[in-house]
Amino acid sequence: MEQIIQTDNVNKKIGNKQIIDRVSMTVNKGDIYGLVGKNGAGKTTLMRMILSMLAPDQGSIHIPEDLIRKKRIGALIENPAFYPYMTVRENLEYYRILKGISDQTCVDQTIEEIGLKDACHKKFKHLSLGMKQRLGIGLALLGDPELLILDEPINGLDPEGIREIRELILKKHRTSHTTILISSHILTELSQMANRFGILDQGRMIKEITAEDMERETPNEIYVEVDDGERAVRVIKELNREIAVRRIDANKLMIEGQDCTVGNISQLLIRHEVRVDEIRRNTVSLEEYFIDLIRKEA
Repeated sequence: MEQIIQTDNVNKKIGNKQIIDRVSMTVNKGDIYGLVGKNGAGKTTLMRMILSMLAPDQGSIHIPEDLIRKKRIGALIENPAFYPYMTVRENLEYYRILKGISDQTCVDQTIEEIGLKDACHKKFKHLSLGMKQRLGIGLALLGDPELLILDEPINGLDPEGIREIRELILKKHRTSHTTILISSHILTELSQMANRFGILDQGRMIKEITAEDMERETPNEIYVEVDDGERAVRVIKELNREIAVRRIDANKLMIEGQDCTVGNISQLLIRHEVRVDEIRRNTVSLEEYFIDLIRKEA
């Protein structure tokens, strides 16, 4: 698999504080790579080094020369500087010229892409916070980059704004197969976007893991609420004695087994006339996985 970002034992000190401590990470072509970590974990510093905005004290960072030479990298790091008395279109046109992008149609295409067509003549100072975040992502998208680096793009947004930005990022990935490195401390949102994660804590890369491997590492448990818990336990045990059934209370069960699925457990109970009021896979969230991993490291 082609590697788009590769860092090897990268270190960075600011003053006497070790911000990044021997971080090695790999972002493959086509990934949405979620950089996970508490505030102060080093996410922004690492992204700034990847973009050559900061130089590492030690270690190396590799990005394909073709992307750098052709300026096919877009980024949103912290708050970009927009001119308050210029419109959405004027701000993007200014940055198009500044970036040396010759394609004059890319501004209109970007405005369409970020959903600001109806607001293109609005001055920046009159935009809502969600619109300003969209414009920031629009700046990163100018020139149709192959690599997109987004630092906390949903920070400070309300739930509707968060959903809009999430859909925009997923649409860009779906339509252009853009490789995306994105950080956020809102882990529920990252879990809905990323296929791979890098978990940072106190400047160290604790773990890199795919979403699939994370799911495989968590127990295959199914939560069931029924009208007759005793009968349900008996029916399930008759199916396979290797299945573990734990009663949370009289009519609430936790079922664990390698071949357990919501579908086959549900069908089995209904076939034996056990009413199923609720059934779901008891998955471990990215937030729970992150907290558990950090505790183990501590």
